[in-house]
Amino acid sequence: DGRRRCRVCNKDVAGPDRQNHMGKHIMLSMRQVAEKNITSPLATEYPCGFCGNSMENGSCNIEIKHGKAVSSCPDTYQFLVSAASKASGTHPCTNVPMRCPLACNTIQWKYNMERHLADQHPDWQETTSRDIKDKLSADLSISHEEECRLGVPDAARKSQPDMSVESVGPVTGDKRTPTSPAGTPRAPCVLRASRRRVEEFVLETGSVESTATTGRDSESEDVFIA
Repeated sequence: DGRRRCRVCNKDVAGPDRQNHMGKHIMLSMRQVAEKNITSPLATEYPCGFCGNSMENGSCNIEIKHGKAVSSCPDTYQFLVSAASKASGTHPCTNVPMRCPLACNTIQWKYNMERHLADQHPDWQETTSRDIKDKLSADLSISHEEECRLGVPDAARKSQPDMSVESVGPVTGDKRTPTSPAGTPRAPCVLRASRRRVEEFVLETGSVESTATTGRDSESEDVFIA
């Protein structure tokens, strides 16, 4: 399965999981969340989505060929961009390569794109059409659940909860209540999971504040992520 050691935390990571695993490190760095058990610091300048080293020296170029992510990074693993751009329970990270829609037409990792826009196109907000701005906003969006699943604590999250998603929100007894509206403190993230997965999640992230059995299913629990 192409396992390699993550240079940031030294964990053994399978090829298909490297983009998601490194994406968590990058997301936590973006949200200024300190991690435990870090063996080597993540690059602060355009970190590669596979290895976490800076892409500034040209050692980890990223391209999209036939719909797949293709990189010169030693830790590269090809994956379908369209599939990885949609968060899932097992792979919540949406850090995928995307083409800048402005004049440079370069390809950047999603989590680096805002930095790219600020560095290379500082006036893009004033000079870009509404259609392009709307598309960029949609392409760069990071959901509340993505931040939750990647271990971002409540105080550091920038996303707003999706009011239509039942799996996110505080629990009162056996019923989920709506999440907090914009402008008020965000509710803890609640994710439905098997007890075995809860134990794995705690070991992987160390970010679970508490767990509580709902009573509907003795084999499952609601995981509160602070």
